[in-house]
Amino acid sequence: MRIGYLPEHPPLYLDMTVKGIWDLYTTSKRCVSPKAPHIDEICRLVKIDDVAGRLIKNLSKGYKQRVGIAQALVGNPDVLILDEPTVGLDPKQIIEIRSLITELGKNHTVILSSHILSEIQAVCERVIVINHGTLIADGTPDELSKKLSEDHSLSVRVAGPKTEVMKLLSTVPGVVTVTCTGLHEQSSNDYIVEPDGKTDVRPAIFKRLADRNWALLMMRTNELSLEQIFLRLTEMSAEEQKKLFGSGEKAAADSTGAASDADAEGDTAGTAGGETEKSEKGEDE
Repeated sequence: MRIGYLPEHPPLYLDMTVKGIWDLYTTSKRCVSPKAPHIDEICRLVKIDDVAGRLIKNLSKGYKQRVGIAQALVGNPDVLILDEPTVGLDPKQIIEIRSLITELGKNHTVILSSHILSEIQAVCERVIVINHGTLIADGTPDELSKKLSEDHSLSVRVAGPKTEVMKLLSTVPGVVTVTCTGLHEQSSNDYIVEPDGKTDVRPAIFKRLADRNWALLMMRTNELSLEQIFLRLTEMSAEEQKKLFGSGEKAAADSTGAASDADAEGDTAGTAGGETEKSEKGEDE
């Protein structure tokens, strides 16, 4: 299995040009792919074609990060390990790197290490939590949230007559109760919709409101964020964890491909779907 690795601080020779450093990488990694087409493909993928002739020390941090990711792609590895790839980037650069990681996940297994749980929630579909070397939870963020919280309700904001809206929402299959929490804006009210936990009522709510020409201004779940999930899991006793998720399995930190021994106090791994896998280091307890 071929592995590409990007450490937190990209291994770049600042006095070399982007084009020049490619010769070093392709030679040192003994790249067997046709050199020129392979380099062109990687540059196109990470979008560094326009800086090929520039010195690396003159690049922005976002471009340096792209060059670092590009070197990890040399040789077309099966697995990419990216350690804190968005640390120190501005909001625009963070969005660009996240999009790049998602794109890379279509053809590679990507292991992402990050302390920013909201970032993981934005790109991952599956989460694995390891605490003190033991696997304590495995599932999608929604699945973990449902196991850790009894609140599966929806917050809904609708522009329409209060009584009629409540009556309509109450007749949606799968809805147990509807509560109006008050007027939010002129002619719109907020409602708490409690489903039975077995039915996704959101499509039916949207369709019925649209049929009546009542504007749906907001609809969101009241489930836990990934930060809340992580904190609750790592604060639980071993008995509580086993009750929710079954007996834990010992998981050595190095087998996750994401955490070093120093980070093994609380780790989270997630899969973003397809062949993409991302893992993150939680805050040390």
